[in-house]
Amino acid sequence: MKINGLKNKFYMPGDGYRGFTGWTENGGKLFKDEPETVPEADKQHEEPYCADGTGDIDDSGSYQGPDVDVSSAEGDEAGYDQQGISEDEQSFIDEYYERQNAAEAGSDTENSDEGGGESDDSSDSGEPETWRDKLSKAGFRDVDRERGKYVKKNYILRALIVAAIVIGLGLFLSSDFFAVTKIDVEGNYYYTDNEIITMAQAKTGVNIFREFFASDIRDRLKKNSYFTSVKLGVKLPGTLVIKVGERDQLAALVYGGSYIVLDSKGSVLRTSKEDPHVTLVEGLKITSMAQGKRIGVNDEKKFGRIMNLLKSMRAGDFYFKKIDASDVYYKAYITDSLMVNGTYSEINGALEAGSLQKVVAKLLSEKTQRGTITITSEDNISFSPDI
Repeated sequence: MKINGLKNKFYMPGDGYRGFTGWTENGGKLFKDEPETVPEADKQHEEPYCADGTGDIDDSGSYQGPDVDVSSAEGDEAGYDQQGISEDEQSFIDEYYERQNAAEAGSDTENSDEGGGESDDSSDSGEPETWRDKLSKAGFRDVDRERGKYVKKNYILRALIVAAIVIGLGLFLSSDFFAVTKIDVEGNYYYTDNEIITMAQAKTGVNIFREFFASDIRDRLKKNSYFTSVKLGVKLPGTLVIKVGERDQLAALVYGGSYIVLDSKGSVLRTSKEDPHVTLVEGLKITSMAQGKRIGVNDEKKFGRIMNLLKSMRAGDFYFKKIDASDVYYKAYITDSLMVNGTYSEINGALEAGSLQKVVAKLLSEKTQRGTITITSEDNISFSPDI
């Protein structure tokens, strides 16, 4: 059936009062929804009606009211733009009702034929015919199933594209473009760059990402007790960076003909036959030692005081060549012939107060290089040229 010449907007009573843009089926008829709210006064109607109340829709689905000629061909062509229904919409409505009437006519024929023909699949199974079956008979496609096939094909295509990108990227990163051409060392003080590179067994010509992620450079260097930390970095495309943190050499104990080099925690860093050029400590006996472990001595209390004195020396920007702690009064040598004499607390207090540094600076400015500086308190310091 044809709906043409519509001059007013249509609404349905019941649950259809909220406006939605599109077409709505209700009671076997199509209605064009509008995005607006139906007036409260119009909600009292119980049948489909025109918004202005001037016409109704009869049982056949055609509009009947003033100023509308449902049989006029002129009205069919003249009212589209002015009355809210385009020519495409009119064609859609015509096609819909033709298919619905054809489906209903086919259903009536099958019901009236008693045993005269074969029933459809839904009749054989005893199940009621669904709306999907009816739409299929009317010529509508199963859009959801076709859409599912399209989505599945789309996912497969995307997966293939991603796999190709990953493979290509992997081949590029493993190419000779990223081969190590240079090795930089940072943070080292005691060991030279070449010594650290040799200990790490770092090589040029290999892939930089393999050296960064999969090599044993970190483990090899951490075996050396001198290093507190080892980090690797890269500077693309071909520079490998080794960053180390070294323990600070603070003192050394004489053991036989060798020097046992210690850090600020008293841990053994290394054993050397040559002078390590750090403060030598005398007056203690070594009981045990292992590289990377705190050294064992016969007097832990005295050893702790000596380590504190060395830390105060370092903090006060001062240097003792040797400390002899054999007696209660320590002998701290600035040079081989210039000595500081005092107890641990007296020397440590003078260092922390900065008074010892001032006295030594004055003596050196006067070119005095021999004598004894005696400390009885941090403010009572005397000098004698005798040693």
